[in-house]
Amino acid sequence: MQTMTNPILPTDAAARDLALRLIREGVSASLATLDPSGHPFASLIAVAGDDDARIFSLMSALSAHTKHLAADPRCALLIAPGGKGDPLAHPRLSLKCQARWIARESDEGQRARERLLHGNPGAKIYIDFLDFRLVVFDIQAASLNAGFGKAYELSRNDLF
Repeated sequence: MQTMTNPILPTDAAARDLALRLIREGVSASLATLDPSGHPFASLIAVAGDDDARIFSLMSALSAHTKHLAADPRCALLIAPGGKGDPLAHPRLSLKCQARWIARESDEGQRARERLLHGNPGAKIYIDFLDFRLVVFDIQAASLNAGFGKAYELSRNDLF
């Protein structure tokens, strides 16, 4: 009988660099929230990362995920830019996060606005609508799959 070996590789500089690149260059992510009954809910959102490993988004008060995060800020993001061929052969990053609402007029709010418009210029049409709120996802931990046989667990300290 074969014994199973731990598939998680030691986190190294290359893994950290790839995770940070996925955060900085990501323009969309799958967001998983918890609905009021505790059931998982997934949606696709626009995101913008920065050099400090912060991930920002803009959310309408009308959306289900905004209501979920207002009640329970625990969430997860999946950044998976994909590419040609087998989607599982491309790097992807799963993030355990806490959502935190930020004021538009704060320095962090201005940074979020700048990054979101840089990555998605079309958001200029609705970014100032009153029902839209800025959010930053505070990363707690991450799982990086850099391709077949390349799995890493990253701590918050690995990213900051």
